[in-house]
Amino acid sequence: MMLTRLYAFTIVTLSAVNGALAQATPPAEPGSPPAPAPADDGSGTPWLWIIIGLAIVAGLVWYFMRARSRATSAGTTGPSSTSGTATSQPKVFDNDKRK
Repeated sequence: MMLTRLYAFTIVTLSAVNGALAQATPPAEPGSPPAPAPADDGSGTPWLWIIIGLAIVAGLVWYFMRARSRATSAGTTGPSSTSGTATSQPKVFDNDKRK
């Protein structure tokens, strides 16, 4: 299921990039005067795309780390039939080595 989501994300991203590249101006022909530089209106659009990209990367890292922690905890078994009895001691695993 995770791979199908990755494939869908890749297809959607590539189609968006393809649409953005299709709107780009073609290169100038040799010998023609250079195109005028676009006026910077200060809208901050490049920063918007950087923030969106970082949010997507952070979401992917969170998703895969969550899936990894879920996979490691899925291997643990539930409580045994003897847990909860009066004679059982809770098992504490720590690094405190007593001598």
